[in-house]
Amino acid sequence: MTVHDRNFGKLTGMRFVVICLLAAFCLLFVPASVHAEEIGELSGTWYINDETGYKIELHDDASLLEESELRALAENMKGLTKYGSVGFFTSDTEGFRTSGLAHSLYDEYLWKQSSGAESGTMFLIDMANRKIYIYSNGVIYKTITNAYANTITDNVYKHATRGDYYKCAREVFLSEQTLLEGRKIAQPMKYVSNLFLALALAILINYILVKLFSRAKSPSDREMLAAIAATQRMNHVDVQFDRETKTYSPQSSGGGGGSGGGGGGGGSSGGGGGHSF
Repeated sequence: MTVHDRNFGKLTGMRFVVICLLAAFCLLFVPASVHAEEIGELSGTWYINDETGYKIELHDDASLLEESELRALAENMKGLTKYGSVGFFTSDTEGFRTSGLAHSLYDEYLWKQSSGAESGTMFLIDMANRKIYIYSNGVIYKTITNAYANTITDNVYKHATRGDYYKCAREVFLSEQTLLEGRKIAQPMKYVSNLFLALALAILINYILVKLFSRAKSPSDREMLAAIAATQRMNHVDVQFDRETKTYSPQSSGGGGGSGGGGGGGGSSGGGGGHSF
């Protein structure tokens, strides 16, 4: 083998090594590119469902969740985009009522933001007022009603009290998906309320029955005179009936009333419920 052949072989080997290194270097960036495309932005629109047009919005303005928790939460929220747009929001801004803030955030980021029928739900952790709140609108609101929003937040507020905001939010969205899929969720507070209502009703019915059966029958005029005559005979007193008079005494009347109300405004017309923590 000549010197030229040996040099050529070395050059070929070096080229092979360089090519392999370049290929390995390029492969390092492939997972990162796919990952970024799949995850999207952690503040703002994170995901859009191509089939329904509904999206996921993440706005952790109070910085309550770690990046890994936000990613995991967003994955849990994906199933809800089958039914409507969904958002997770946190805030520590003072000077706003939680319900009003939730309504405003929904209108800004979720209302009429998709190509599908108006439908959406959002969960807000309001650190300024120490309250969690669910607001829904459109198609989803027919299922996630005010009553269910209150029930869900009743079930999860203890997680927020302990500072586990990720678990609190995750349980909210899992409960909503359970309801939207036609299944049931635990409603312990509803059962307790029904129990107290049943007890109160039983006490009221018992009171009415006692009053009805214990009411003494009023004697007639003839019976009263007969009783008086009998008493007077026992005392050897002569009693003579002269005349009978009647006096009309009108009863006083009274009345009461109730009040009700409603409200409205621009933007979405949904509703929700929440719980302090």
